[in-house]
Amino acid sequence: TQYEINPEELGFSNSEVSALAGGDAKENANLLKKVLSGTKGPCRDITLLNAGAALMIGGKAQDLASGIKLAAATIDQGQALQLLIQSQRIHSAQVNV
Repeated sequence: TQYEINPEELGFSNSEVSALAGGDAKENANLLKKVLSGTKGPCRDITLLNAGAALMIGGKAQDLASGIKLAAATIDQGQALQLLIQSQRIHSAQVNV
């Protein structure tokens, strides 16, 4: 199945692709932390769109809009950032073994 997505229909603004450009590993890690901390903007929008699609495909959301709402709630309630922090702790523990 193919989908054509209009960002504005899902509550997002159109953005330039350059607004999604990352950088080196440190810069990308900081960008991820900002998104998961609730910073609004194009990077959050694309994160919500991708997460919403994954939730829909995985059967956790009935449709894309519901998946986006669930992803936004997960970020806004701090759950996504906490999962990142837990993952970092596990990785650090494994590296230091």
